[in-house]
Amino acid sequence: MGETGQDWAARLAKALRARDRDRATAALVEEAGAAPAPALRDRYRDDPRSREALRHVLAAAGGWADAVVGDLLSDAVGDDASELLHLAVRRRTAVAPQVLARLLDDPSTVRTAVVAAGSSGHRELAPAVAAHLGSDHGGLAAAAAYALAGLRATGSTAAILDRAVRGRHPAKFLSALVLMDDPAAVRPLLEWLPTARDADVQDVHDALSRLTGREPAIPEDGPQRATAIRRAWAGFDPAAPPAPRVDGPERLPDGTARATVDFGAGLVRIEHDPPEPGEDWVRWDLSLFVGRRRVYGIGSGCGTCEAYLHLVGWPDDRATELADDVRAHLRDVPSLTDGLLAAVRPVLAGLRSGEYRLVLADLPLERVEPGPGTWFTRRHALRSWHDPDLRELRDEADLGLPGTTHFQVPERIPGHDCAFGVVVPTQPLDALAEDVVARHGDAIAAGARPTAILFAWADDRDVACEHPEQFLHAVILDGHHRLTAYARAGVPARVLVVSRLANNWGPPEDRARVLLDLLAPFRVT
Repeated sequence: MGETGQDWAARLAKALRARDRDRATAALVEEAGAAPAPALRDRYRDDPRSREALRHVLAAAGGWADAVVGDLLSDAVGDDASELLHLAVRRRTAVAPQVLARLLDDPSTVRTAVVAAGSSGHRELAPAVAAHLGSDHGGLAAAAAYALAGLRATGSTAAILDRAVRGRHPAKFLSALVLMDDPAAVRPLLEWLPTARDADVQDVHDALSRLTGREPAIPEDGPQRATAIRRAWAGFDPAAPPAPRVDGPERLPDGTARATVDFGAGLVRIEHDPPEPGEDWVRWDLSLFVGRRRVYGIGSGCGTCEAYLHLVGWPDDRATELADDVRAHLRDVPSLTDGLLAAVRPVLAGLRSGEYRLVLADLPLERVEPGPGTWFTRRHALRSWHDPDLRELRDEADLGLPGTTHFQVPERIPGHDCAFGVVVPTQPLDALAEDVVARHGDAIAAGARPTAILFAWADDRDVACEHPEQFLHAVILDGHHRLTAYARAGVPARVLVVSRLANNWGPPEDRARVLLDLLAPFRVT
């Protein structure tokens, strides 16, 4: 070991003796390069009492730690091997197939080894993993199903299907089939659906929708939902070409419009993220998808957790491609006309199935960078916690949200103490064509109202059971140049808000209530 390694080993020993061991070791990680690897590996093997703290160090360390984790796993056994495997999965550290094969044969490490095998890419391990699909321990069987899906071991599709049909709790196995993405699962699921238990019908419906890319519109709630799902899929032919149907839009007495999309293309949709390796929750976090690409993480349905949007990656294609006749209707929109509603039917057909509400609004918008100026950060200054232990949450504002330049309503939404409007792009705002922005700016100055189309939903939470907070979240389907021109001109932006009611927070009997309440100050009547 060189001098630098010796010095770091001494500082590591001191940090492990510190009163706040985690903070002291974290400080070492921040300044560490590759030099600590030998010292940390040797200390880990020689000092079992420090292993938990050292695993925290390895979890936070840079790429140099991967070799250390792999080396330690080469002879690890029992609980220590399981903990190192968990660490390897979190770090996405490559684990040698012979190490995984050894740990798959050890009852004390088999479950974590199964999870690690699923993210390893070593398909040769699939038979050893599949052997655990028949386990009476539901957690191990489900972990095996997810691991086989991670390996894309489609030879196990039938066995996972069989476990789903025979088991009392098929949700995890159905979720694994979705991850496997094997079309061979579709017809057996359709055959099972008529006789599946009512409690399982929703999960079968979700799996069929994801695997086929088709989704029938189902009444949101009610005692007859299972019957409605069975009826909707009856006679479905997966080989038939997609045929989205749009009922409406029709204008309502309140000045908004309503439409129902059946077997929509789902090109823009909100749905649950696939579970992370080793997670027990089948559904938790949600994301907005464009095509097959996850574009924004939007958090969970936890009513006491933070609301956020975070850019994951730009879509491969535009969120929507508008025909010339649709664009003609959007050049100058004075009101929610029958012509406009008819023109946007193809846009609705490209969305996920369900009931939609359409609202024409004038949103005052400013362009803002991630950082102290965005509502995701500014909201923290408006909170006054009753519980002193929660005050530290005020320091956890993520200055990076939502991860890209975006638009927002500059002030809190009128009539609400803590309600905010945020509009995020589906293409980089820094890459817009200036001549197009200028052309829209000229039209706005001349009195025209070119209109953007937003996919939006209302978010209504009580953060940490301490602070009621609402967000009007919107994603730009079409109109990045128009919104930029409006923001530069300081003129409220005319937008057609399209909202799938099932994505809105609100009472089940009136999912549009919070959405319409937040939009009320801006509506064009």
